[in-house]
Amino acid sequence: MPARNTSTRRDFLGGASRLACAPLFFPGLSLQSKQPERPRNLVLIELFGGLDSLSLLAPKDNDDYRRARPTLAVPARDLLSIDADRGFPKALAPLHQLWSEGFVRIVDGVGFPNSPLSHFSAREIWGAALPGHTSEVNGWVARMRRELWASDPSPEVLTHVGSVVPYSMMAPNLPILCFERPQDMESMAPCGTAVELDMEGKPQRKSPAQSPTGILARLTKTLSTSGRLGPRIQELSRAYKPQSRFPYTKFGAQLQTVSALIQGGFGGRVYSLTHGDFDMHTSNPRSTTLPQMEFAEGIHAFMQNLKGTSAYEDTLVLCHSEFGRRLKENSGGGCDHGAAGTMLLFGGKLKGGLSGTPPSLTELDDNGNLIPSMDFRSVYAAVIEQWFKADHEPIMLEKLPVPELI
Repeated sequence: MPARNTSTRRDFLGGASRLACAPLFFPGLSLQSKQPERPRNLVLIELFGGLDSLSLLAPKDNDDYRRARPTLAVPARDLLSIDADRGFPKALAPLHQLWSEGFVRIVDGVGFPNSPLSHFSAREIWGAALPGHTSEVNGWVARMRRELWASDPSPEVLTHVGSVVPYSMMAPNLPILCFERPQDMESMAPCGTAVELDMEGKPQRKSPAQSPTGILARLTKTLSTSGRLGPRIQELSRAYKPQSRFPYTKFGAQLQTVSALIQGGFGGRVYSLTHGDFDMHTSNPRSTTLPQMEFAEGIHAFMQNLKGTSAYEDTLVLCHSEFGRRLKENSGGGCDHGAAGTMLLFGGKLKGGLSGTPPSLTELDDNGNLIPSMDFRSVYAAVIEQWFKADHEPIMLEKLPVPELI
């Protein structure tokens, strides 16, 4: 860790504008309130870029798979079995260990009809959980917060560790805590004014709420409360002593922060972070396997550090990507955007195993995509029903089939 803060004014403006992008905090928040019992926590991990299910879990002896992927197919000898037909590549041995210990629920063939195959549009649909209605401004987690924890004004109920609040948490006038690193809270708390910046770093001039005056008002609330939350976050992070080392990656550091907050009783109910990029249009083995390896190592460390703690049975991890990849590798030796994918759940109270139906490798859609067999919203519904013990219909806005996952 550097001995002094070397951030520039531009760094601060960018970071502060991200915090100002949502009404994050309510004034008068007390950090001393205690829950009579430890609440259940949900950790949401978005695997950005389109995770390839067939390189995460590869078929062992399938001629259709090997014909479709002459260079990308994982050799059967390099697979760690999960059943008679498939296995994790040896590079993902940490995931296989968690599987063997019963910590993992794999949900096959997840998606929705007519996926747009666009990162932006698909992420918005997964966040809103309303296929075909991407104008919905309330994410499914935001709806869940208002339905289940409406009486709690604390911003840390929804905590995102990262630079941009995900679609799932977005809603007007919803308090959200968003920070990239624990030390960021300290550097932002005493600073002055800023205006919101666009993607190129230029000041935006849109609505009155996004004017410098409106942004300053929201930023003032943000900075005021970050002065109270910041020391608490840093205190828990410094005091946390992992029993199993987290990998020295950005993803590993974020998971260590989340673990410190959960085990320290910070008060969050949903923690969110993003890992990737899983886009693999060309044959670059490093870009294909490295994000998967970092994911496997990070999740393994996170779960190992929950063992033996009071948070072990109180924490569920849900991982998803915006879509899968196509079965057939392209002319560049990679795989283009697809449809059906895989969702992963981790937790001490899980019924480890397989759910859903693996997509057929012979019956594809008109674009050569694997066909989903389970609506991704049903997995969300299962989390609401079986983890938070609540009715999913007011949150998902319709009645859905609910698979037994937890």
